[in-house]
Amino acid sequence: MKTIRGERRQVEAAATFLPDVAYFLNQALEGKASVINAAVEASLLRQRDETLLPHDEFVRDNIRAEDVLIVSIGANDIALSPSAATARHMMQLAWLTPKSSIEKGTASSLDYFRNMFGSQIQAYITRILAKQKPRAVIACMIYYPLEVSSQPSWADSQLKMLGYGMFPGQLKAAIKQIYESATIEIEVQGTTVVPCALYETLDGKTEEDYVARVEPSVEGGRKMAELLKQKLETLLF
Repeated sequence: MKTIRGERRQVEAAATFLPDVAYFLNQALEGKASVINAAVEASLLRQRDETLLPHDEFVRDNIRAEDVLIVSIGANDIALSPSAATARHMMQLAWLTPKSSIEKGTASSLDYFRNMFGSQIQAYITRILAKQKPRAVIACMIYYPLEVSSQPSWADSQLKMLGYGMFPGQLKAAIKQIYESATIEIEVQGTTVVPCALYETLDGKTEEDYVARVEPSVEGGRKMAELLKQKLETLLF
């Protein structure tokens, strides 16, 4: 009976397995390199302001000179648990700022997010690489949420607060501008930083790419893996 129950648990686990970006990236690399997912579910960038999480410390203590570090962080600070300051600046961009000012990069609240997605992420990466610099770092900018959908989402209230259902172009313009003026500028001494705009793949238009409007589906994960593979090919092979 114990063996049967154990086998049942294994079957149930296999039945509920959902391949993530790392799974698809390992497949795409065809054994030329191996990918380890050290992400922490629902964690925030601001949790790393003063220290590192245990998963981060694992990377810090084990990363090698021939490795490539992929960093994708900050989305939860916007969609899951924004601070009061983050919410205020998001509201400013969403409701009180002309889209043209966002596109030109002159909107005042953009500086807040340039610091978040530029300076703060750069400082976070630098702490992770305190012991060893890898071959390269791929610094990702967040993807666009799904625009209009019948998908229920835990982030519906946040998306409504940002006016995303009415004028998604406002938030999209902000994400693109922050990538072009902050993510691209990230530098870490001793290694190469390659920027990656995940919104080029998950552009908010295809419902099948999303779960709950703000999370990648299996297909969305596969598409992101393909984009990351293209970046890795220029660095590893």
